[in-house]
Amino acid sequence: MTTSIDSEIKELIGKLDQKQKLDKLDDRFKNLEIGQAKIEGKFDALDGRMKQVESSMQKIPDLAEKVGELKNW
Repeated sequence: MTTSIDSEIKELIGKLDQKQKLDKLDDRFKNLEIGQAKIEGKFDALDGRMKQVESSMQKIPDLAEKVGELKNW
């Protein structure tokens, strides 16, 4: 009986170790998800800035034309 009890105890300890490892993995995945959300937020901010730059760049030819007209004036 003691050998069966010992083996059952070892099995329970093994399961507890596995649960602890799974809990650690779960925490790591949660941290990764938080980091991913932060990165996505930064990409959204960069996307907004790029749209502003694009709209400003579209105005450059018009401004260059106006400067050329002023030079000829």
